[in-house]
Amino acid sequence: MFQRNNNDLITSLKVKPSELICGIKKEIKIFNDTITFEIPAMYDMFKPFIIPNKGFMNYQTNQKGNIIIYLGLLLPEQQLSEENKQKLLEIEQTIY
Repeated sequence: MFQRNNNDLITSLKVKPSELICGIKKEIKIFNDTITFEIPAMYDMFKPFIIPNKGFMNYQTNQKGNIIIYLGLLLPEQQLSEENKQKLLEIEQTIY
């Protein structure tokens, strides 16, 4: 779902922690178009991700708006097993 702010399209997208750390290619559908973009590794999820010049065209200024994506964190739907918690903590200790 998108909201419009002037010529910009605004949406949100949930990503996994590993995708924020490692980077990921994603796709979003806008009307009849699919836009592929890449979230770089170590991206600050508190900063909006901007895809320039893919919003609405302003024919008075001859400029296109942007797509602005607010990132959210996608967490597992179920509690982790003790074994998986331990694995996650072990990985965390090696990267921080």
